Order: sequence, then structure tokens, then C-alpha cells
Amino acid sequence: PDGKRYNGYGSSDIVISEEKKTKILEAAQVRMGDPVYIVSTENSHAVSLNQEEKNRKKTQIIIARAIKEKENLSMRYGGTLVYLVDLEALTASYTSDFHKLVICDNTGAVIFSTLTEEEQADFSGDRVSEDGYEIMTLGNTKYFLTEIISGEHDWSYYSISSYQQLFGLLSNADRIFIVLF
Repeated sequence: PDGKRYNGYGSSDIVISEEKKTKILEAAQVRMGDPVYIVSTENSHAVSLNQEEKNRKKTQIIIARAIKEKENLSMRYGGTLVYLVDLEALTASYTSDFHKLVICDNTGAVIFSTLTEEEQADFSGDRVSEDGYEIMTLGNTKYFLTEIISGEHDWSYYSISSYQQLFGLLSNADRIFIVLF
């Protein structure tokens, strides 16, 4: 309510255009305390981007939530919390050349992907089998795909792992076993 901006632990100064800020705050107010998720590919909120980063679209999720004061049960508007989630930084420790991630919205549109352009062209955002896994060829590589659907916002999270990396050792062990015995 005092109009101040507070930065908490691990935060950095983020610059958001007034237009974007207004949209975020209005969306949070409409939800009346429930979080709102906004997918953004704008780089305008970053403070210091080098030229290469400025030219590349970077997917980020903005999470905003209006909070209310509890003092004397006033439930007076207390402010809006806004979090900017950098998906690349968040998934960097999980993803590699052999383990990739794709997030799709409820229409199948890709929100975030670590696939190469060639692999992305072969990827289908359709739901995988009822078992929750599938074997799929993307580019020239065979992958083991698993899918988890978020109950909160109906997004699909696809964990995509190299089939050879996961099952190659077992396949090679079978061949060795057959040859030896």
C-alpha cells in the first residue's frame, strides 16, 4: 500500500515496462489472491543483457499474486508479489544433451523447450499414451518420453531422455550374455 518496491533474498533489480506492470497487477487483482501465471518471451525485464541475449527470445514465467493484510482481519490490499522465473536457469541443472524438457500449454503450444530446432520440428505436443510414456524419434535420435500433466493449469511437462543412454547398457548386456552363453 505504500507504493514501495522491496527486493528479497536472491532478487535482482528487474525492469518492467509500465504497460506490462499494469497488466500484471490487473491480472493479479482479478484473481483476488489466487496466483496468476503469465508466459512471457519479452526480454525487456532484464537489467543487463548482452547483445546476443537481446536478440534471442527467452521464455520466462511471471507469477503474480495480490496479498491482503491480516491485521485486525482488515483484509485490506497489502500489495502484489511478482516472481519472474527464468526457465533456462531453473532447468539448467536438469537438462543436457541427453535429458531434455518441453512444457506445453493445454492447446499443445510449446511454452518452453530445450530441443534443437530439428528435434522440435519432429516433436508432437499431443498427449502420449495412457501409460504416460512413449518412445519417439526426434531428429535422428531415439528418445524415451514421459509426460506429467499439471492439475493446476493443465500444462504438460515432457521429460525427454536419450533412449540409448537409458537402455543402451541393458541392450548391450543382453548381447554380451547371448554371445558368452
